Amino acid sequence: MKTIYLIRHAEAAAKQNGCSDYQRPLTAMGVVQADKLGTYLNSAAVRFDRIVSSHAARALQTARGIAKMTDFPEAKILIEQSIYAGNLDSYLNIIFSQPDEISHLAFVGHNPHITGLANYLMKEEKFFLTPAAMAAFKFSTDKWTDICLAAQELFLVWPSL
Repeated sequence: MKTIYLIRHAEAAAKQNGCSDYQRPLTAMGVVQADKLGTYLNSAAVRFDRIVSSHAARALQTARGIAKMTDFPEAKILIEQSIYAGNLDSYLNIIFSQPDEISHLAFVGHNPHITGLANYLMKEEKFFLTPAAMAAFKFSTDKWTDICLAAQELFLVWPSL
């Protein structure tokens, strides 16, 4: 069984002069959103084998907040620049390259691609992930390279649909 958690970063500050897009931090509300999601994941006893985050400040802050709440070592968050401006293939390449020993994989990324991946995995347009939203999928396979062919189940959504 393989599990993927798709998390959109929490609310970010507006772009300001002299600040590039990837440097935008979370707002105070974004910090609260990330904490609420982390608290929810902890109460659901969710634990990750790997967290992959965009290098953008807002995504990394979200990932760090979730890691803290779920007892995931912050130093083990994998920063992947390709998901900042990447596309569906960027995510799929990362998924397919995971060692099969890993079973619980989380992504913290950006729209439209994190939502696009959720809809691709559902095989329908069901989602629009708002800031700090999450969709989690289980796949009936032991190989990451087989998830697109495996039976899947949407089993956790935050906030609920």
